[in-house]
Amino acid sequence: MTITVGDVINNTLPESGWAGFHIYVFRDDDFILYVGKTEQNVIDRLEEHLGLTYRSESQVGRLVKDNAPGSHCWHIDLMTLDDCAPFVRRHFSTSEEMDVRLAEQAMILEYAPPLNRESNPQSRPLPHKYLLRKEARVKAAHEKVFNAKEHSHSNFRSD
Repeated sequence: MTITVGDVINNTLPESGWAGFHIYVFRDDDFILYVGKTEQNVIDRLEEHLGLTYRSESQVGRLVKDNAPGSHCWHIDLMTLDDCAPFVRRHFSTSEEMDVRLAEQAMILEYAPPLNRESNPQSRPLPHKYLLRKEARVKAAHEKVFNAKEHSHSNFRSD
């Protein structure tokens, strides 16, 4: 099943029907950004990532915020363990058991998402386009601080 980041942020999803989904994949078109797992309600976990609960947003949540409003159209693929079985067989052919941890790991190995740092030996780099707004905000903040310091120093100068 596929939903959007905006569906989660705008709280437009039904309260129930999420029990079988334990793996989620954040993507922008075909570019996989992050793979996660949960044992809890998947929508509750996505809300946590996005900072919509008592917790601060995660790294993927900060990326969503930095790229808003365009990021609200990003997709989140919700997957069951059965959906992940082919990936588990491909990456862990000798494993006899299937669990959430193994499913997540297989998906990370399959897609090498840039925001998954742990157990991701071939992590893809995050394309620069996702960092542009953050860089602009940081630059503006630095300029504001620098200009404030310059202004305060000029007030103390005597001519």
